Amino acid sequence: MNRVINQYEDFLNAILATSDFFVRVFFSSICTFRGFRAVFTLFILSFSFLASSAEPLWKYAKDHWSPAPYLISVVHEGRFSKKEMPVLNLLRSAQRERIVDLEILDSELRDLRIKRGGRKLPKLPYMVLRQHGDGSGAPILSLPFSKRSVDTVLDSPVRLELGKRLVSGDSAVFLLVDGRNSRENRAAALLLRDALKRLEKRLKAPSITRFSVLRLPRTQNERCLTSIILHSDPDLKKVSSPIVVPVFGRSRALPAFYGKGINKYNIGAAVDTLMSKREKFLKSEMSGFDLLTSTDWNSRMGVVRDSHSQIQTPLISMAVAARSSEELESLDRGDERPAGSRLKRSVALKPSSDNRVLITSVVITASLLLLIFSALIARSLQEKTDIGKS
Repeated sequence: MNRVINQYEDFLNAILATSDFFVRVFFSSICTFRGFRAVFTLFILSFSFLASSAEPLWKYAKDHWSPAPYLISVVHEGRFSKKEMPVLNLLRSAQRERIVDLEILDSELRDLRIKRGGRKLPKLPYMVLRQHGDGSGAPILSLPFSKRSVDTVLDSPVRLELGKRLVSGDSAVFLLVDGRNSRENRAAALLLRDALKRLEKRLKAPSITRFSVLRLPRTQNERCLTSIILHSDPDLKKVSSPIVVPVFGRSRALPAFYGKGINKYNIGAAVDTLMSKREKFLKSEMSGFDLLTSTDWNSRMGVVRDSHSQIQTPLISMAVAARSSEELESLDRGDERPAGSRLKRSVALKPSSDNRVLITSVVITASLLLLIFSALIARSLQEKTDIGKS
């Protein structure tokens, strides 16, 4: 029994001696200016290493998220004619480039696969644009089967400009869908530009952070892009006022806001989301939707680094609108978040693992302080034990 006690005492003495050694080295190193500077520099470098792995959402999406292809269903009867084959080849080429997915449906199955909601069916053959995973089966756009229709679906002037801006370095492009009132359109554009300029100045790295505004007219050439945006939320189909959609990454869009919801608060909330930093972002953790463009992202931005772009469930955006003039007045006064705003639920990232770098740094600092405190206590106990023995 005495042997076991002696072994335990030897083990405890070894721990105390080790703790005493670390305490002496630590305090002797920081007692000099050079030593303190070395310890402080080491801590800063370790924190910088942890923080360097975190990227803002807009930059992370460019490197890691591929746009999800839309689905085009071609409904026909019998064989395709010689005039129709070139149109079909255009769609097959777009399918090979992962811009769209293509399915050929016989006219006898069209009622089973594509719901028309009581509308009159177009003349055969025709094509229907849909989003993958949309259980309602509602079409985004139905067009005759022709080259002009394919060109309308695959690209447009606004989408070409959108791709150029994102490739050239814009952190995000705020699409402004025109409403029916031209005066409201001009006012919304002015407010949006002014708010983004102020936010750019407040950011720590304005040289690498750039936001721009791009007008989207409701014309025939742009009806595909407009239809995709309006399809992202059922409420948007009834909206006649301007609509704002922040687009970033490789044509990924945040939820839209419109009407009185186009204010400094919602614009700032969208920018905060784009500037949020994480080591990893998953599309399945965010509300939003991909736009359909023909931009060759891989050749202009590089191949995505991993498969973080996979979406487990269909994502539908949530349109945001201020509920009353009182809310806008509260925003101007700098009050808290308006009660009627739905932006927090639709745009904000999930709080889990948002601050991994900060949490890791706090844990490391707390562990270091705990080690020092434990060593001091052990040293104090050892001194009392020595005094008691003497």
